Amino acid sequence: MAIMETTIDKFGRVLIPKDLRDHLGLDEGTTLVIELSENRVILTPAGVGSPLVRKGHILVFTGAPQGDLREAVKKDRIRRSGKFLKGMKARR
Repeated sequence: MAIMETTIDKFGRVLIPKDLRDHLGLDEGTTLVIELSENRVILTPAGVGSPLVRKGHILVFTGAPQGDLREAVKKDRIRRSGKFLKGMKARR
């Protein structure tokens, strides 16, 4: 991502550019932790937050899977195929 500049307004507010907010998945109301490190101000989203990050027009999961992922996918496929078959029967 390119280097961006912004200004502090008379109330001390800083506008984070939209492209950067979108890239980081920051929405209105997101709480940020402010840290001072030498001559830098570091803003970090507070709390655990969502493992979903917007990349372009889609959400990408950035967290670590928990449990047996193969079994979860298998169960979800069975559940969805059952709904699909019920829908097909209803159309006849």
